[in-house]
Amino acid sequence: MTLLALQPVVSLKTAGTPFLGAPEAPIEIAVFDDFECSYCARAVPLFKQVLETYPGKVKLVFKNFPLGMHKNSRAAATAALAAERQGKFWPLYDLLFENYNKLNPQKIHELAE
Repeated sequence: MTLLALQPVVSLKTAGTPFLGAPEAPIEIAVFDDFECSYCARAVPLFKQVLETYPGKVKLVFKNFPLGMHKNSRAAATAALAAERQGKFWPLYDLLFENYNKLNPQKIHELAE
């Protein structure tokens, strides 16, 4: 078996950022997500599958990246930051992506509660 050493494309500060997986995993995937993006929502199960398939080897790091074309994405990102401060980021993350196509201020507030 040949091992391939890859250099990161970009060095990125991820300390203090919400993550799933092993804290010291050799592979770190930084995901820039928009909670109102259909493509981002479709990738959620794939990332969870990667974590399940490679336990202890992959760390998935979340970065907010609300896109201007999605009018509710900034409010969803703000709610996610508030949830993170309460230790509830990942439950809200799941709810926001489950409802990505129904987000509005009232729905975000409802999900955050």
